[in-house]
Amino acid sequence: MFAQRTKRLRRSFLVGLSVGAAFGLGVAAALLSFYLADKTHVNQFPETLLHATATESSQTLSIATGTVDESMEGLFLLDFLTGDLQCRVLNHRSGKFNAAFQANVMTDLGIDAQQKNPKYLMVTGASNFARGLAGSRMGNTVVYVVDGNTGRYVVYAVPWRRELQSAGRPQLGQLILMDAGNARTAAVRQ
Repeated sequence: MFAQRTKRLRRSFLVGLSVGAAFGLGVAAALLSFYLADKTHVNQFPETLLHATATESSQTLSIATGTVDESMEGLFLLDFLTGDLQCRVLNHRSGKFNAAFQANVMTDLGIDAQQKNPKYLMVTGASNFARGLAGSRMGNTVVYVVDGNTGRYVVYAVPWRRELQSAGRPQLGQLILMDAGNARTAAVRQ
């Protein structure tokens, strides 16, 4: 009697397991067929706009790029020996540099021009200033410069005029000093 009952339980278990597996496979097959029939999923990822900048330095020169407007990037050049910071922008129609802005970081950082072995760090960052700030429309990039010897830093904006870019007319001027500060809270002996 015990043996018959064990056989029945085993048979019931195997029948239940088979029915459950068949049902699971049927559901999986139905989902797979719906998935394969719907072609909108194929390699569809949400659109993500990427904005990349580049920065590189040598012992006496640093370069960086940053988006000035929707159509062009600016090339930022910092000469460690003179302290001259330049931003050059290509014209999107001619493919030639026709915008040039400049500043002198030594002056704005309060660095003695006779300082030997200046050490600067330079990076760009995204910006979206309100129209009319500092008297003109600003480009979409700011440039940060840090004096590695003193810890002082400055940030500049590009006084960008989109209508001149569109017309292919040159733009010349000064980078606008937005702010300055000091990263070090303690004096460092030189």
